[in-house]
Amino acid sequence: MEREHFVVIFARALGSTPEAVRDGLERARSQMQKDSGTGVSHTPQIARAMPRPVAPEKASVGTRHATLVRAIAESYPGTALASRLENEYSRIIGSSFPDDPLPEAEVFEAGIAYGENPDEHAADDLIRALEKATLAERLADVSKRLRAAEATSDEMNARALADECRTIARKLAAFS
Repeated sequence: MEREHFVVIFARALGSTPEAVRDGLERARSQMQKDSGTGVSHTPQIARAMPRPVAPEKASVGTRHATLVRAIAESYPGTALASRLENEYSRIIGSSFPDDPLPEAEVFEAGIAYGENPDEHAADDLIRALEKATLAERLADVSKRLRAAEATSDEMNARALADECRTIARKLAAFS
């Protein structure tokens, strides 16, 4: 009785009939019995043939923090907080504050998170987190390039990259 209930639900979800679902279950059961003892997997063929969903690439921590900084600045235009965030963003990222608008949902969430009238220092922790994440990502990138330079015996480039690694590491140590 209970099984019939689920057969009907499954048939409705598939846009099929309960009879077709019962036939499919019967075929799968007979195939499993036929394959038992032969070492063949009991996974239905259709499950193996279906492509696995591809997860979207996650944004880095620095990118997420930078997006939040932009969303807060966009949420509070003309305020001291927005001006400070724009200046700090430019200092940390090394480029001017982008003009392209963010998705409305991100700006809305930033507005909800920081309230009605935040003061100039409301996002100090976020600025610090952005700077730390950006330095960590730069250090990882420079370290990767340093390993490549060392592998190709490019000593001049390796020395310059090693110096850059030390400089970034010193800056990053201030956050520990």
